[in-house]
Amino acid sequence: MSSVYASSEIVELLETGVLDAAIAVDYPGLELSHSDSVGHRGIVTEPSFVALPVDHRLRHRTEIALADLAGDSWFITPNDGAGWPGVLYSACAAAGFAPAVVHEFLGDRLQLQNMIADGLGVSLVQATTRPIPGVVVKPLTGTPLWCRYLLAWRRAGVPEEVAGHSSPRPAPPTGS
Repeated sequence: MSSVYASSEIVELLETGVLDAAIAVDYPGLELSHSDSVGHRGIVTEPSFVALPVDHRLRHRTEIALADLAGDSWFITPNDGAGWPGVLYSACAAAGFAPAVVHEFLGDRLQLQNMIADGLGVSLVQATTRPIPGVVVKPLTGTPLWCRYLLAWRRAGVPEEVAGHSSPRPAPPTGS
């Protein structure tokens, strides 16, 4: 068992036969790209939420509009080879802004939350993130960002009946 960050690297490992199966992600309009030697199917589609310091000016809102975060510093993970962080920058542009201050971060989730708790910035997180003291996690109004987790497999290494059938891209989650 191993862990690889970039979905593009996961695809490469599948296509070269290093891996037989893996979990990857893709984003709206950016389906995982691979050769016919690899299959994939969606497992779950998840909206992105935002993690804020507990004393953030928007902490009392039930949902946060992405545009309301225009002036904040952001912690953003690097390119994952599947469309991130481009989908975030596109969503921000659609909301009328570009993040003013960006801290590229790829590390421990607890470390990220500690920096958020210290008031150093905000970050998109999984909807299931359990916040530490000093951090609040809120949904984004209208679900402007989401990702799909996928099972990807090497067709020569995993029979179709074991992997399951490829499924069409699900519709994005609906927001309020």
